[in-house]
Amino acid sequence: MINIENHYWIIGGSATDVYSSKSNTRVAQNDADYAAWKASFAPTQIESEEELAQVMRQYQYLPRWLLNAPSFIQPSPDAYNKDQLKAYSDDARARKNNGGIVVNGIPFPSDMITLEALNAAYIYTQANLGSTFSWKLPDGSFITLDKAQVEQLQAAVARFGQDCFACEDATATAIDGGSITDLPGIDAAYDAVSNEFTSTITRRRK
Repeated sequence: MINIENHYWIIGGSATDVYSSKSNTRVAQNDADYAAWKASFAPTQIESEEELAQVMRQYQYLPRWLLNAPSFIQPSPDAYNKDQLKAYSDDARARKNNGGIVVNGIPFPSDMITLEALNAAYIYTQANLGSTFSWKLPDGSFITLDKAQVEQLQAAVARFGQDCFACEDATATAIDGGSITDLPGIDAAYDAVSNEFTSTITRRRK
């Protein structure tokens, strides 16, 4: 058994550096921490970074978004390369997009399953003139939507998704251009995407 939080691997027989799980970086063979660690332990030989990524997934040690990047090994403990930043941005966009919207103060889910359900509701109200649709909210209560309100909600969820993807597009450009260089900068970009919309939708009177 290894201590996944503080272990070293020699990747592909490298003679110049080793991988440290503690810092998620490559360190020199003469690194002081590595030298002290070797007094009690032995590094693990591994063929490639791809194989090492499987180890990280098995132990669930690193964030999934980081392991989705072409290389998960950071250039330094507090920094990420551009591909890693874009992988984080992709994850941040998905979290934002699935985080829900608020319409007239009423919370609605905004994931793809919800959008598909809204598409079905739209088809139903189109085919059944004058009909309404009962919609269940996250808190378990229901609202009644007419055809126009189904369209409004459908448009809000779709617009929110588009805004999230547009943010990811702009963020990727900013990463390439060097104006976003860290995770807080990416978080700030998605925080600026509004999830609040207005429509004629109201709660049922009690």
